[in-house]
Amino acid sequence: MITKIDEIRKKLENLYAQYDIYILPALKFLLALILYLGINGLLGYMTQLNNIFVVLVLALISAVLPLNGIVVFSFLLCTAHCFGLGLEIGLCAVILFLLMALLYFRFVPGDSLALILTPAAFFLRIPGAVPLALGMLRGPLSALSAALGVVAWQFLHVVRTDVAAAAAGEEVNSLALIEILGNGLFREGQLWVLVLAAAAAALLVSFVRRLDIDQAENVALGTGCAAYLVIMLAGGILSGSGMSVPAVIFGTLGAGALVWLLSVFVYQPDYAGSQRLKFEDDEYYYFVKAVPKRGAARRVYQAGSGTEQPEIRLPEPEFYEPEPENQEELQGVDIGEKLEETLKDL
Repeated sequence: MITKIDEIRKKLENLYAQYDIYILPALKFLLALILYLGINGLLGYMTQLNNIFVVLVLALISAVLPLNGIVVFSFLLCTAHCFGLGLEIGLCAVILFLLMALLYFRFVPGDSLALILTPAAFFLRIPGAVPLALGMLRGPLSALSAALGVVAWQFLHVVRTDVAAAAAGEEVNSLALIEILGNGLFREGQLWVLVLAAAAAALLVSFVRRLDIDQAENVALGTGCAAYLVIMLAGGILSGSGMSVPAVIFGTLGAGALVWLLSVFVYQPDYAGSQRLKFEDDEYYYFVKAVPKRGAARRVYQAGSGTEQPEIRLPEPEFYEPEPENQEELQGVDIGEKLEETLKDL
């Protein structure tokens, strides 16, 4: 199976290398189109924006912008729909998304996909996929991206379920809507449980993945899945939020399987062929653990070991003789004659 995945990965790399100028804008267009349609389907309170032509125009613009442009358009689209629901909800959205944008662009501006894909992960019932993938591919600061994505999703979910239902009923004043929004966000501590689980999973996976152990990626993924599952179940029990235990378990397993497949595409270490090497110079000894990539290291048989080990070849040093600066002037000159003339002068 791993061999088939490697073949697919190499074919995709070659395809992307040849047609990246066309593939990247097309992927960004599809991603933006799906995201904007999802926002309109989830909220859709401003009828002027709930239009396929508006979505197509925004997606076309996003195709030529960096991924952070999709994040900005998503924030603006969500805020506009919140204003369509009510002025006070729109102001709350402005404050929340502005704070999120300041934190995001200040600390983790390269994690745009985390904010974009978090709603999709929650919709597919695998919310742990994003923090696990962030820990596998990014650094510890990506825990902030995971937390911001969870907060954004929870805000939109509460607006759609609690606030929209209250606003559609009898006349409700502004303070009552804000109170409903606050109660929905912090109800039974569910938001804090989700944020803590996402941040802890991203941090643990990022830390364990950097340890000097065999199968570090798989160990990190297993540790992250276990931590996410324990925090979600324990937090759900302590807060009494009424989380579905089977949904949490199967969602975490599905997220782990998806991130494992992603890690196989990204990392290709062949731990069976690893070798520890020792170098030294005048001042230090150097101990290096060399782990070849799958299918990249040439193997040789070492007598007496009974196993095959990867052959590590260091580049041969290059030596050269410096040419004299005045080589043309020295050609045809009798060195003996010059020496005798010098002695006569002395």
